[in-house]
Order: sequence, then C-alpha cells, then structure tokens
Amino acid sequence: MKTISVVRRRAQAQELKALGADEVICTEDEDLVQRVMAITNGAGVPAAIDAVGGQVAGSIVEALAPGGVMLSYGLLALEPILINGALTIFRTLSVRGFWLTAWLRRAPAEKQRTVMREVLGHMAKGEIVPPVEAKYDLGDITDAVRHAERPGRHGKVLLVG
Repeated sequence: MKTISVVRRRAQAQELKALGADEVICTEDEDLVQRVMAITNGAGVPAAIDAVGGQVAGSIVEALAPGGVMLSYGLLALEPILINGALTIFRTLSVRGFWLTAWLRRAPAEKQRTVMREVLGHMAKGEIVPPVEAKYDLGDITDAVRHAERPGRHGKVLLVG
C-alpha cells in the first residue's frame, strides 16, 4: 500500500518522507486535489484519514476515488468540514467520523485491552516510535505542561523520573 501524506508547511515534508511516506503534498504551495490526481493518474484515492477538518478535509473528499471513504477523527483547523454534496451522491463517497473518547465509552474492556496490547506490542518491537521532543523530571511538571501546550511541537513531551 502506498501513502500520500498532507502537510501545511514545506519543512514538514522531509520529516514525513524520512518516516516512510511515499508521497507528500504541501498545501502551502500545492493544490491538494490536482496533486492527488497527478499521483494516482486521475483515479483518486480509495481511502483517507483526516485530523484537520475545514477546507483541507473538503479537498480530501474531492480527491477520493468513486466509492471512496474518508475517516475524520479531528478538527485541528477549528473549522467545519466543507463537503460538496454532489460528490458524495454522484461518486458514492462516504465520510465517517471517529472519536476515541466515544469508542472508549462503548467498547468492551476486553476489546480495549486487546487494542492496547497490540499497539504496545508494536511500540515494544520498535515498529511504532512516537517522536519525543522533550523530557522533563516529574518535579518540573508545570514546565512540561507549558511545553506540551506550545503550538508547532514536533513530538511528545514526556515526564520521567
């Protein structure tokens, strides 16, 4: 499976390429839909995952292949997702939402444990390695929280010790 990642700033593109993204589109200087169509020879993508919402999510829907699905799990843009209804009808597209908090409330405890074991297993094997930007001693929790709330972070802020 090939991936197409989308970033807002060109500086983020190289980081994603280094992490294994096959293609990276930068919305700062590229048209998302045109670029997806160029990459896929006009076919569009069968599935997409979006955490941004707003205009970017609308463009992602436009870049879906007929019968495609977009899963939305965040609204980082703090804007509603703008979707062309004609696309969803005539190209039979689907947009689904996922909220982890709601899933945790309704998923049975055993299912949650199974998912956590699987994710932690991948982390233990080094298959999933979350980026760490900073580590703070537990006594410096106030500084750690301030750091974690800064915009533009490139990794997790950890408490250690």
